[in-house]
Amino acid sequence: MPLMQKCLVETVIIMLGTMVEEEFCRRNAAIDAVAAYYYFQEGRAIAMLHGRPPTQVKGACPQLVAADAEKQALNTAMLLVFMEERPTICFIYLGEASLLFEKRVYSFASPGDLTKYFKRKHLSNIRGGDWIKCKVCRISLEHKMHLQNHALKIYGTVS
Repeated sequence: MPLMQKCLVETVIIMLGTMVEEEFCRRNAAIDAVAAYYYFQEGRAIAMLHGRPPTQVKGACPQLVAADAEKQALNTAMLLVFMEERPTICFIYLGEASLLFEKRVYSFASPGDLTKYFKRKHLSNIRGGDWIKCKVCRISLEHKMHLQNHALKIYGTVS
């Protein structure tokens, strides 16, 4: 279950307060959780690192909670790109900070789909003499073949 969804469920299902002030605080926290969840776009499940659930600060601003969830999803995607033998996330888009969050962490159905996409979108647009930069590793690559070798050796993306 994504962090935002878990936060929403925990906040709404919490026990009733014994005093009016406690009930108002509970109600306000539930409203904030629903507002934060409204801005969150569901995707596929994110793997927990080392079996630890993510921590949540009570009373946090919904926008900050959503930003933290995005940051955690980006970090998880970054780890998956490096750790999986054949990843399904495009490392070029993952390193491009100017793209939308959904596009940066998009996971293809299979590694083969990523390979086709990588060839069609990235490799076919490289011209002779273009300098290519891997923004995840922060290195420059001189040729198309260097990018292909880097994609295979570092990220496991076959081309």
